[in-house]
Amino acid sequence: MVEKETQTFMDVVMPVVEYEDEKRATSVQVQRPQNLKDKTIALLPNFRTVSPAFLQLLAKQLQTDTEVGRAFMHNPPDWPFNHPEHLSRIAPEVVKFARQCDLMVSGVGD
Repeated sequence: MVEKETQTFMDVVMPVVEYEDEKRATSVQVQRPQNLKDKTIALLPNFRTVSPAFLQLLAKQLQTDTEVGRAFMHNPPDWPFNHPEHLSRIAPEVVKFARQCDLMVSGVGD
């Protein structure tokens, strides 16, 4: 009997690596929620032109077609995600904003 050679059709690689910092241990990836029922979901656009329009539509779709408690796009004019030159402001804003949400999604939309 001839043994068949096992071939891999495709290798799937996660595009996100574990965060590493010289001063702190590797971070642990947060467990994703089992469902979105009654969750507050914030969609955060970035500086790309199409991002706010796409994420606003996605928030509306989530709100009307799923069991989320609340879905909305967070996009005030001074939000640092819209201004690449304000990178130092992103982390503190996200920490402050995270207290208001169960789930935050940063998206491009194109």
